[in-house]
Order: sequence, then structure tokens, then C-alpha cells
Amino acid sequence: KKARNLIKRLILLVLFLNLSLFGENLNPMLLQIYKGDENIVGWVISEKFDGVRGIWDGVNLKSRNGKIINAPKSWTANFPPFAIDGELWTKRGDFENLYSIVADEKPSDEWKSVKFMIFDVPNAKGDLFERLAILREFLAKNEAKNIKIIEQIPVNSHSQIDKFLNSVLVKGGEGAVVRDPKASYIGGRSDKILKIKKFLDSECKVLQIY
Repeated sequence: KKARNLIKRLILLVLFLNLSLFGENLNPMLLQIYKGDENIVGWVISEKFDGVRGIWDGVNLKSRNGKIINAPKSWTANFPPFAIDGELWTKRGDFENLYSIVADEKPSDEWKSVKFMIFDVPNAKGDLFERLAILREFLAKNEAKNIKIIEQIPVNSHSQIDKFLNSVLVKGGEGAVVRDPKASYIGGRSDKILKIKKFLDSECKVLQIY
């Protein structure tokens, strides 16, 4: 009987540790490419920040692929107990420096320059504005200086998109993101959220270095 009770306690402990250490397993929403012929009436646009994708699962900060990002505990202090999705970012044209900060296994004091630019609250109900409102309400009661909610601007024409994109590029920005605010947060590639850049890039995997 004692052995059975011990096993039960160990199982409960393992379950508790799994929940505490790993938080929620999220399948992040990924952007498709803007072509210029989509029906974007009623959509919103925002700057595409040239940073590192970050997902706070309510317990840990992770990369898009689920790898733990070693942010200082002081940096994640007062973060919400629910998932938020965004971009780790310092400033325009600073990607190499940002990546060196974020990729370091031993977090440095340079994390104080990193902001968490949030564009969604994955597990919340409602449209985009309702989901972001949940985070706004939390931040109103809990000061988390590193979290910034990305402004979403209504857009109804492709000419508006071009104008917005040019305004971002003039400032040294990377591009823009246009999305349907009525769409749910969907894991994987979505045609409801599109990236816009003058020069498109693509993702690749390094197989070997000679």
C-alpha cells in the first residue's frame, strides 16, 4: 500500500513538473505572403518588426520551434499566466545584436534593451481586438515594462498598404503585416495574416558547413 501511494505521489509530481516547466505547447500562427490582389477591406496593418519570434506560454519564453529562450527572471517578472505571441525586438536595423542577446544561454544585462512586441493572445476568445484587450486589462493591473502591444491600424485599400509600407521603410523598418482581425488564432500558415516586404526572404535549413 505504501508503495502504491508513493507511486501515485511520484506520478502527481511528474505531472506537476511537466505543467510548471513546460507550460502550454502552442502551434504558432505563421505568415503567408501578401500578393496585392487580396480582399483586405476591414483588415488591419502593423509594422513587421525585424526581431526574433517569441512565445510566452504562461510559464516560459520559447522560440517558434518550442526551444526555451533564457530570458532573465527579472525580465519576465509580472508576465501574464496565459500565452502571448510576439516579436523580441530592440530597434530597427539591430537584428544581429538582438540575436546575440536572445541566443545566449546565460542571459546578460543587455536583455534590458529587449522589448516583447505582442501581436496576439493565442488562446483567448473573440476577434483580434478582443484577444488583445485581455492582455491590456492584465497590463493595467500588472506592470510589465518589457511588454508592448503592437498598434493595429485599420486599412481598406491596397494604396493604403503601399503608403504604410513606405512609411515603415523610410524609418529603416523591415516591412509590414496585414491581417483579418476577425480571424481566430490558427496554428500553421494562415491566409488571414500576410507579410509585406519590398524584398521577400525565404526560410532555409543549413545542412552542412564546409
